[in-house]
Amino acid sequence: MADVRPRPADVISDVRFPGESTPIMKRRASEPFLLRSDGCLLYPEVGRKSDIAQPGGFRRQALGMPHKSESFKPFPISCRQSMMLSLSMGVIPPHVFEKLKPTPGTKTPLIVYVLSGFASISGMLFGYDTGIVSGAMLLINNDFHLEHEPVKSEMIVSATVLFAIVGSVLGGPLNSRVGRKKSTLIASILFAVGAAGFSFSSTTTELIVLRSVLGVAVGLASQGTPMYVAETAPAHLRGALTSSFNFSINCGQVIACVVAGSLCHVPEGWRWMMTLAGVPAVVQFVGMLFLPESPRWFAEKGRREEALAVLVKLRKDPHKARVELDYILAELDVYSQQTASTTKASMVAFRKELLLGCGLLGIQAFTGINTVMYYSSSILKMAGMGESQAIWGAVLPAFGNASVAGFSMLIVERTGRRSIALFSLFWIAVTLVLMSLSFHVQHTPALHGYGGICVLVCMMGYIVAFAIGMSPVPWIVNSEIYPLQYRSVGTSAATMLNWTSNFIVSMTFLSVCKAIQPEGAFLLYAGVSLFGFFFVYFLLPETGGKTLEEVQALFEPRPPKFDVSCASEPLLRPQVRAGIQV
Repeated sequence: MADVRPRPADVISDVRFPGESTPIMKRRASEPFLLRSDGCLLYPEVGRKSDIAQPGGFRRQALGMPHKSESFKPFPISCRQSMMLSLSMGVIPPHVFEKLKPTPGTKTPLIVYVLSGFASISGMLFGYDTGIVSGAMLLINNDFHLEHEPVKSEMIVSATVLFAIVGSVLGGPLNSRVGRKKSTLIASILFAVGAAGFSFSSTTTELIVLRSVLGVAVGLASQGTPMYVAETAPAHLRGALTSSFNFSINCGQVIACVVAGSLCHVPEGWRWMMTLAGVPAVVQFVGMLFLPESPRWFAEKGRREEALAVLVKLRKDPHKARVELDYILAELDVYSQQTASTTKASMVAFRKELLLGCGLLGIQAFTGINTVMYYSSSILKMAGMGESQAIWGAVLPAFGNASVAGFSMLIVERTGRRSIALFSLFWIAVTLVLMSLSFHVQHTPALHGYGGICVLVCMMGYIVAFAIGMSPVPWIVNSEIYPLQYRSVGTSAATMLNWTSNFIVSMTFLSVCKAIQPEGAFLLYAGVSLFGFFFVYFLLPETGGKTLEEVQALFEPRPPKFDVSCASEPLLRPQVRAGIQV
């Protein structure tokens, strides 16, 4: 029996603009408009409603078959309206694209780089506070006699991850209510207060509370800082400046391992390790006081004059600032319209994307990456290394993660998301099995005294395999697969699952090692990696080199086949023929 259920592309809706009750036309969700470079809209001429529903008409255009040029009629629209229609299709209007490009010979204002630098301190603190615990826990275990109480050690480590979930939940409303800048300032205060508290803490309960405070700060930083940088950076630098947040996280982890190694012989050195994080937090707080708020936040709140003033300050070109403000306002209008039309029933349409996005980030966590980042010194000590050697040995995985992370961002566009993820998961499973074998044979006479080195080598291989694919790919895919009106919901759900999975892994690692030995624990993570390999193989299509429209079309029900032999023009995407930059 034929499937007669309506498809998302078959939905007929009115096209109207904010403040106007009369629709300018009816359109199908799959119907792409043609937008000329002068901003004039061209739309197919339709005689009757029944013509809209005929699969030979608009459906053919959804497949890439253009109508003959004489079937398109011009419709004069304003600059703001052309922006809204283009944004509803996920493309930048050509006249806006040209006006926002940097003028040859002009330099980006210094304040853009200063703002990005101060904001990225949050990323460094994020990495430092999640990385320093690896070396500090060996000293804390000695001072508080926790060697035989793994649950307390796990609570100290995982409290930051658990309350990062709380911080990320609070971060969305806080960013919307008080702004991106003030949210970052609040995170700075929490980073400083949490770090200072370690200088006088005397019980494990106090340590858990302070680590929880840092967790809230980490959650706020992960929500607000990338948003703040992205909304203030010019279009041609947005990708590079936004990625500086992730790079600063990796740098913070390397710095944490070096600091831990340098202070491991100092009496109560763990206090110094934890407290030193307060210095950059104070520097960030002071610097952020002199930086502007996000222009997009001002626009969201209807404060257009202040938004324009900030854009002029950041761009040094009043004309470009006005064009960018119009673009922001049009984007907000489109987003508000699409959000208002979202219902529970319509959200079922993106369940496949949600399953894929959440599944990838869950697999990322359960491959055990945080056991290596949070417990690397403890793992090396289990393998037979001395305390000082184990703390210094943790520098190599952190440095390898930071080095390969930058390289992976270059090759992921060339190799594609799917292939690099499969490659990564295969070698993650192999290195985890080898790490398990290293623990199993470390007490044999042939490897006596070299068990720690074997585990460290396997750990380095694991980090390289993870960082090259499964570190960036789940986040990249989550940024691509969701339709605009569901993007916020989908990304939030996937991020929440990732934090929750990280908490479960970090909270149970020592207990699992005690129950089934370290070799059993790493075999368990290898099994998850093998499951992830087949998950990616069967469910993840290749999204590299595709526009957001094309990516989202991969998840739509397949349209019926039509005879395209009657095509009188080449099968070009209408946007390309119209000169739209995608």
